[in-house]
Order: sequence, then structure tokens, then C-alpha cells
Amino acid sequence: MIHNIQNPYIAVFESRNGYNNSVRLGRIYTFSCRGSVAYMCYVNTDLIELSFWIRHFIRIARNKIRIRIAARKITPNDLFERELGLINMNGLLKRRGL
Repeated sequence: MIHNIQNPYIAVFESRNGYNNSVRLGRIYTFSCRGSVAYMCYVNTDLIELSFWIRHFIRIARNKIRIRIAARKITPNDLFERELGLINMNGLLKRRGL
């Protein structure tokens, strides 16, 4: 039977005890909603959901990489135009392909 899940919630678990009988630790699970993950953590009190922290780390890393790329591609002439008000920051980033 194939389930058609529109927006699946992906979760990874770790245990405070080092083992868990109902969940394999480190395995990637796909749930239909976040409530299922909350229920799993409520029933198995030793489980820790790691997927939130992984998403948080990826979001921060992605933004830092974008800032580094933008800092390399923006020239002093671009900053001068920005200072004069000829272009705004969004237009500048679009012009440089960022």
C-alpha cells in the first residue's frame, strides 16, 4: 500500500539510555505530521528528537554560506551605487546572481 503524504515530517531519534525497544536510533523515519513525533516522544520519555537541531544547523550554515558568497561578489563600485541610492541591496544581489 502506497501512502501519498503531501508534507512528510522527517525525524531522527536518539535515546538517553543508549537503546530503545520501539525505535531504531539514528534511523530516518517519515511521519505524516509532527504530532506523531510528539506522541512518540511522549510515550517513550527517553527519546530525543534530533531532526529539529539538524534543521536548525542547516539553516544557519546555509545563511552563512550565502553571506560569504555575497561578500566575495560585491565590489566597491556596487557599494558606491548603494550609498548613492541608485540601487538597493535586493537589486544588487539579483544583479550579482545571488
